[in-house]
Amino acid sequence: MDLQLDEFVHQVNKRMEEVDASSGHMALELQTRLSVYMTEQIKKLMKQGIPVMTIQDALRTAVNDRVEQTYAPDADDNDEETGERLEPPIGGITYYLPMEEAVIAAFAAGDLDGMALVEQIRESPDITLLEMTDGLDLVLSDFGKNQKLCDITYAGEIVAGSDGEAFIPEYLNVKEADGYQYIICDPAVFKSATEVKSIAALLEPLNQEAFSKKANIKKLIKSGWLDAYDPRSVKKEASFIINELWNGFAVLQELYLKAAEQQKGILIFVGYQGDTDLDT
Repeated sequence: MDLQLDEFVHQVNKRMEEVDASSGHMALELQTRLSVYMTEQIKKLMKQGIPVMTIQDALRTAVNDRVEQTYAPDADDNDEETGERLEPPIGGITYYLPMEEAVIAAFAAGDLDGMALVEQIRESPDITLLEMTDGLDLVLSDFGKNQKLCDITYAGEIVAGSDGEAFIPEYLNVKEADGYQYIICDPAVFKSATEVKSIAALLEPLNQEAFSKKANIKKLIKSGWLDAYDPRSVKKEASFIINELWNGFAVLQELYLKAAEQQKGILIFVGYQGDTDLDT
């Protein structure tokens, strides 16, 4: 199992070096292939029982703390056509973990302490992490018009212990010696099994064609979600951005459908990753 993780990290490091050595459209293409490869391999490793946090720690250490980009090449070269560089995405990550309602009830009653709950999260092979969830919220809610699908990526009852204090997964509030850190910005929330079942029924009919009709790049730009990026680069890479949103949605859809089938709720929390500039 360790050998498989080591080989995965080696391949990621090798492919990142190829991205760094390229520029323009070639860098973007290589980055796309890297993202697809990492998504597929992480799922395989998790199915074999390797916790996602273990995978992340191994990646961060082995590739000199370089973080995978979502839809921008990690290179210093300018875009070949616009002369501008796509800025790297915000390091926001939303974590999802299907969980029995009894676990949350035990925590609320004081029968399970915060450290025990943290250990369950840390060791779970079922945890899923997604970037670009703000963009997904915009698309799925028809830019605020569809209340049924508003906030499905991060909403629910705040998880609190017997003392009423909100639960924040402390293990992510880690600052490494080299300045790299994880920060949790909000308390964990929990969607009940009933809520999950209702949401799964709404998500199930959506295929890629229906999703793409909702994902209007002009509306995404107008919303301000892409303000950190060069407008010309965003327009030129619009189809790629929409495809990345679809990939995120497909993961979210599968997550809800599986949790609904297992009659589980979903624990959700949000974190950011980056350097010391993220200090609060």
